[in-house]
Amino acid sequence: MPVPRMGSKKGSSTLVALIVIFVMATLATALYSRLTNRMKLLRQRERSLAAFNLAESAISAGLSGLLKAPESYRGEENTRLGTGTFSVSCERTESGSKTWELTGTGSAGSEGSTGRSRSIRVTVELEKMTGKQVANPTWRPVIISWQEIDAQ
Repeated sequence: MPVPRMGSKKGSSTLVALIVIFVMATLATALYSRLTNRMKLLRQRERSLAAFNLAESAISAGLSGLLKAPESYRGEENTRLGTGTFSVSCERTESGSKTWELTGTGSAGSEGSTGRSRSIRVTVELEKMTGKQVANPTWRPVIISWQEIDAQ
């Protein structure tokens, strides 16, 4: 019985090992690429949600300022909160009206391609609260409309 030659088996097993290593490296690269893209998408969603929450905080700050000084409050800009900032503007819809429009913008992340900014516009009417249960007349906000604008 003839003895098989070892040289030919060594060459073929080396070739199979190289093919297996190449396939595994290709799969690892594809997996790494997919995970990197997922992480980037998750960071974008996180910044978007943070920007939305900052825009809501801007509206809250605007309502608070408006209730304290309805005749003089006009808003605030670039207020830092957590890792982001917010701005709010406050304007009467018409001269002498009891209706104001507040626009709040929240920005999260760094400026440029990785940063996110979202805005909310709220129309609110102030009603004066009086009566036996209210010692000093105060204002009560009634939200007429709420909408997200300029979603980026």
